Amino acid sequence: MRTRRISHQAFPVVMFVWGSVTGAVHAQSQGLLCAARDIVSRTATPGDAAGIALAGNLAYIADGAAGLLIVSVAAPGEPLVVGSVGTAGTARRVAVVGSYALVAGGSAGLQVVDVSEPSAPVVVTGLSVGAPVHDLAVRGGLAYLGTGSGLAVVDVADPTDPSLVGALSAPGGGTGVAVDGAVAYLSSGTAGLRVIDVGDPGAPVLRATYDPGTVVDAVAALGMAYVAHAGGLTVLDVSDPDQPEIVSEFDAFWAADHDIALAGNRLYVDGGKAVIDMTDPAEPALVGQCLVVGEHAAVRSGLSFCAGEEGLEIVDVTTPPETGLRAWLPGPRMGGVEVTGNYALLAEGPAGLGIVDISDISQPVRVASVGTGGYAADVAVEGGLAFVADSTPGTGGVRVVDISDPAEPVLLNGPNDWRGDRVSVEGGVVGLMGGLLRFIDFTDPSAPVLVGQHAGASGSPSGRIHTEGGLAFVAGNTDSDASFRVFDLSLPGEAPIGVLGGTGAALGVDAGRGIACVAVGAGMGVVDISDPAAPELLGTMAMPPGPPEAVAFVGQHALVSLDGGPVWLVDLRDPASPRRAAAMDAWRNFPPRVWDIEVDGDAAYMVQWNSGLYVFDLTDCSACPADFNGDGSVNTQDFLAFLTAWAGQRGDDCSGGGCSADLNGDGQVTTQDFVEFLNLWAAGC
Repeated sequence: MRTRRISHQAFPVVMFVWGSVTGAVHAQSQGLLCAARDIVSRTATPGDAAGIALAGNLAYIADGAAGLLIVSVAAPGEPLVVGSVGTAGTARRVAVVGSYALVAGGSAGLQVVDVSEPSAPVVVTGLSVGAPVHDLAVRGGLAYLGTGSGLAVVDVADPTDPSLVGALSAPGGGTGVAVDGAVAYLSSGTAGLRVIDVGDPGAPVLRATYDPGTVVDAVAALGMAYVAHAGGLTVLDVSDPDQPEIVSEFDAFWAADHDIALAGNRLYVDGGKAVIDMTDPAEPALVGQCLVVGEHAAVRSGLSFCAGEEGLEIVDVTTPPETGLRAWLPGPRMGGVEVTGNYALLAEGPAGLGIVDISDISQPVRVASVGTGGYAADVAVEGGLAFVADSTPGTGGVRVVDISDPAEPVLLNGPNDWRGDRVSVEGGVVGLMGGLLRFIDFTDPSAPVLVGQHAGASGSPSGRIHTEGGLAFVAGNTDSDASFRVFDLSLPGEAPIGVLGGTGAALGVDAGRGIACVAVGAGMGVVDISDPAAPELLGTMAMPPGPPEAVAFVGQHALVSLDGGPVWLVDLRDPASPRRAAAMDAWRNFPPRVWDIEVDGDAAYMVQWNSGLYVFDLTDCSACPADFNGDGSVNTQDFLAFLTAWAGQRGDDCSGGGCSADLNGDGQVTTQDFVEFLNLWAAGC
């Protein structure tokens, strides 16, 4: 748990400017569910949000081909779009000067919008500078533009009549620009960073070049330049612009893909996916990593306002969590994972079945392995036996391993012709998916019997299968169609009792809630399986780059890995309207293309097919005495709730308990309880 202390001087700002959302401090754990709570709100935009500027309680968003969007963020938890206007070109960045918004409009140059009436913005003029405008920074009546040919300096003292006053050509152009005093810093992509003297705006002069590789973005303040590049981040001392000196460097683990922002002593990478303390630029320190990736961000009062693929995303960055990664166990090519007790069983391709002790999930230890004859693709466990799907002809098949002593596993059978890629087991009946869907009775492992065989399934590979409650749920493409099928395990040779067409190979089943998640095109569908004979599609959601690969349930959420790499946390509280709650690809050390996911307690075990086992913390925010109303945040609403309870319970007999305002437990509600709560509330959680 981390503590945030709030000065008394901050109280009026928290209470009256930003209301009850800004200043909210979560009772933080390091888990995914808690980290997802830091996403205060999302607002979809009609275009591709690429830039943002804040002025008062308004956010101005450069929304790609859609132009300029103006959003009220007076209540960050409930942003409200108040106005918009189309601008020529493609809006990439925006700055606000008085009653005007200056928009970097790509091929349309600089666009000027009158925003004196936010509900009815009007484009008043534009200025071509002979090259596309990608970025801009405004200082003292001048706009410094990063253009396709370099730097352009524009007089915007009267925004309705902008005029070009100076320019400097630079190979690679200017994808980004920052200004500190009389020095401009031009990010030029593969051509590096240029340090430019703009003391005479009419005649900019190149003073130095820094080339660490492809430069993504740069910010500057107080004689320091912070440079994001393909290799990571570099801090430069530019007090002498002619001779920049490297103060510190850190590697590609913190590399920015889009943008960096500096607010106070903190540097925010891509809106907050990495937050770095720059109090001592020579010793940058990681504060944490939020579940956000912004193309451009503005940070204020503990909130990061991010413009990106989600539109406008507002994220609490007050106490960013750590990555949530508890452990990584490298390994060979992997397929499925199954958790049983204190052990994780891994289908480790040519290495067979791997057995890992996870009694301490922060330090998993491989304790044994068993060759299965070929390529172990998946594993299922029941009654002290592990059933391994080995897909290799001649030497593989369904191999049964006695794991009653996990340190001394025993292979119980030889190769067979029942090859497959996905396996599940219930009541001794193994469901195996490959070229065919087979049901095999392994009640006697020494004499298994094929009891059912059906059209095969392909994809993911060979679809997915889950057995529970006497049923087998199967997802994948048969010879004739793509479908979700339900089989009765008491009649495994019969046709499916329920079929839903138009689905793909991903599958997750929450029998307790009566729902399943399946692939639907490039996205995911939620299926009602409360009547297994009549599965019904409840809702769908798009999942670019999709399609879903593996699904595991976490309470009323699901972890969904996508074929393109990231893993999403999907909110399924309303199964008819699934929505993305967070994306774990924001955490920089997350593996690409997770092949299988197993959830056990507060941990998620994820296997990446060529790098090993990853264990992530799933915990939600922990209880906090200052969170008086129990909404997961410490804010002014808790103060008001306590004040109401305290005033109502003073003088009551609390000796038998039941008084929520009796914080010190002395059986009375007194001034001491009020002081106790003030201390807790000021400390936060």
